[in-house]
Amino acid sequence: MPSGSCFCGSCLCHCYDCRKIGGSTYSVNLIIPDSAFTLLTHSTLKSVSKLADSGKKVEQYFCGNCGTTLYSLCVGMPGVHIIKAGTLDDINGLDDAKPVTELFVSHRVCWVPAIPDSKQAVAMQ
Repeated sequence: MPSGSCFCGSCLCHCYDCRKIGGSTYSVNLIIPDSAFTLLTHSTLKSVSKLADSGKKVEQYFCGNCGTTLYSLCVGMPGVHIIKAGTLDDINGLDDAKPVTELFVSHRVCWVPAIPDSKQAVAMQ
C-alpha cells in the first residue's frame, strides 16, 4: 500500500480550484475508494470547503502545520478520496500511473499539451 505525507513530515485536473489549491497550472490526483484510505494522524489536519466550479461542495484537507494540501472529498464523487499525487512518499510511486483522464480541459493553459491516450473531459464526470 503506497503511503504519503505532507511537506513537513490517476486524474489530472485543470479546474481553477485545483490551480489555486495547488499553486500550479493543474493538479495530478489519485482517486481511491474510501476503504483504501487510512489517515495515520489527525493531530494537525485542517479543512476548508466551498462550492467548486461544478456547483458541488468540495472539502480540501491540508496539514495545519505546513499547509501541504493532502486530499479532497467531493459531494459529486461519493465513496472516494481524491489524493494529491505529490504527497506520495515513494518517489517512483507514479511511474506506472499515467493519468487516464484530464478534467476541465477547456481551462488547460495553451502551453500544456494533452496527455496522449487520456480521456479529455470538459467537466467533472
